[in-house]
Amino acid sequence: MSTEVEVSIKDASGVEKSKRKVTSGVLSTDVNSGVIHQVVRWQRAKRRSGSSSVQTRAEMSGGGAKPWKQKGTGRARAGSNTSAIWVGGGIAHGPKVRDYDFGINKKEKKAAIKAALTARFEDQKLHIVENLGIDSISTKKAIAALRRLGVTEGTKTLIVLPAESVNEAKSLRNVPGVNLVAPSGLNTYDLLNADAVIMTTFAFDLVEARLG
Repeated sequence: MSTEVEVSIKDASGVEKSKRKVTSGVLSTDVNSGVIHQVVRWQRAKRRSGSSSVQTRAEMSGGGAKPWKQKGTGRARAGSNTSAIWVGGGIAHGPKVRDYDFGINKKEKKAAIKAALTARFEDQKLHIVENLGIDSISTKKAIAALRRLGVTEGTKTLIVLPAESVNEAKSLRNVPGVNLVAPSGLNTYDLLNADAVIMTTFAFDLVEARLG
């Protein structure tokens, strides 16, 4: 059974205009650090390219002839110039192309996002606004809009906007510290990495529909 939570809805000037009851459980789940850790590990693993690769002694050119005879030279025995102990030889136990991804289910992903959202809400770092008051494409207006919400320029800010918010998205994309995501792209890592999370009421509706 979901716990009822009341959140403040602000206008573009940062003034509280109303209260909203959230019963979907999106903001009232337990902050499970274990599932959060697992999902963040999964996200970071998916972002690793895994493209590092070195040549082993079998992949090096040369090495067909014995460099010198086995005995009588006074030097250590050697069977190939591609040995890992030779300069220019193959690399032993070096990195090879691999996939770091591992499986995780949808239930865990949703639980982690809910937990991260709840943590941001409890820390008073979640701002839900009617709109941002950006009526034309302008980075200057975007910075002013963030300041009205108490977010200074350069603060790591996650802003959740629906596809319809074209002016806002184009205005905010060049503001330092701002990370824009769609409601469908909201994820645990970005939530935890942000010092402030801002979303419009419409975006919050879409997030609730996705997670509730």
